[in-house]
Amino acid sequence: MTNGTTTTEEFLYSTGELSAFVAAIGVATVLCTYIMVSCFSLAAVNQSFKIKNMFMASILKQDVGWYDTTETGDFASRINGDLTRIQDGMGEKVCLCINAISTLLIFFDTSMFNNWRLTLAALCHAPITSFAMAAMSKIQASVSGEEMQAYGAAGAVAEEALSAIRTVVSFGGEEKEIQRYSKCLVPACKKGIKRGFITALGGCITWICSKLGFSLAFWYGIKLVIAGDLTGGMLVTVMFNADSSCFFLSQFAPLFEAFSMARGSAANIYSIIERVPLIDSSSKEGKKPRSVRGTIRIRDVYFNYPARPTVPILKGVSLDIHPGKKVALVGPSGCGKSTIIQLIQRFYDPAKGSVLLDGNNVKDLNVGWLRDHIGLVGQEPVLFSMTITENIRYWKQDATQEEIEKAAKTANIHNFIDALPLKYDTVVGERGTQLSGGQKQRIAIARALVKNPKILLLDEATSALDTESEAVVQVALDEVLTMLNVLYLSPFY
Repeated sequence: MTNGTTTTEEFLYSTGELSAFVAAIGVATVLCTYIMVSCFSLAAVNQSFKIKNMFMASILKQDVGWYDTTETGDFASRINGDLTRIQDGMGEKVCLCINAISTLLIFFDTSMFNNWRLTLAALCHAPITSFAMAAMSKIQASVSGEEMQAYGAAGAVAEEALSAIRTVVSFGGEEKEIQRYSKCLVPACKKGIKRGFITALGGCITWICSKLGFSLAFWYGIKLVIAGDLTGGMLVTVMFNADSSCFFLSQFAPLFEAFSMARGSAANIYSIIERVPLIDSSSKEGKKPRSVRGTIRIRDVYFNYPARPTVPILKGVSLDIHPGKKVALVGPSGCGKSTIIQLIQRFYDPAKGSVLLDGNNVKDLNVGWLRDHIGLVGQEPVLFSMTITENIRYWKQDATQEEIEKAAKTANIHNFIDALPLKYDTVVGERGTQLSGGQKQRIAIARALVKNPKILLLDEATSALDTESEAVVQVALDEVLTMLNVLYLSPFY
């Protein structure tokens, strides 16, 4: 059987060759897609890993004043939420976008090659679609950033409630915390609905414009066929390629949503990464004297906390503290006792006046070096969910077991630790919840003593101890003062 000049056998043979060629292209496409997706996904994971480290490093080196005015409870949700969106915007979505762009260009070029007039008629909606997607992308980036902030606030509430679960349960505050969390989720829900509406609107505009363009092109193509300027086969070819171009153009809407969300999340993350702290604990700048005697002079200091700039805390305070002297600051709550300790550590800088260590203004000293020579036990000692050994060794990573036990004996906690089944390998739980207040306080004292600091600051460090334990610890601290020539500064009510 023949059809014109082509026999059935020749036609089937040509069809088989074409099918094999298309199958080979399909296999090559699968391999190339796998390689491309794998490479981009691997790159996205590595970049996300680096950004997480940069984000964590930036948070830890921020000054304490920044923490006073910043919601820190949403950092965990930012690490899990924002960075996941950033990774999503750098991974396979980029591959899909490249695939859509390249395929669109191939179909467009094929269509233009066959009949440029019909192609332009079919794609007359492209400017409107492109403008709509650009506007949608910009709005989505803004809305996504606001949505992430709202989810961060909700995450902060959840983290606060879970970290104080004993208090919440004790006062029957479960329903109240659920209400607080739900209240914080409402703005996030509204922003999510708004973002979804914008995405749907963008997709709707894209599809409507593409189908209208397709209808116009089909009407125009029929006219060209009737006029003899175009064959039926050419019409099908051009329309197929033009319609495929429109299809891949419509695929940009969800991809742009992912990119917009990644941009909004990146703005939140990099605003913290790029922030330069006023007091940088990781800075290498500043003086590092060879020795420390421990003479502290406070000269006419005025201070207000950043979170309460209109409330004066210290007004013209002057104080001299000499090495080896036991100095007690006595006063009612809120009079500034703990504030003086924080100024000595340079958690804050005074508004006026100066804090001097051995004649050097602490502003001129290297922050890390300064804090390396100061031991602190606060009013509310904080332990980490690690073993007792790791908690005591926290400040001095190279401390030997002998040094750890010596510090524990000085703090009158060694006998208690030695009686535990796992002894120094006992895990204390989150924030030391497996220990009593007095036991936590004594471990905190051991942690402060293990490095033999030149300056020892105790902010009501024995308030949680019973009378007998307090007397033993006080005697031990007096011996430390005599042996190490350290400063004992203890504010009491």
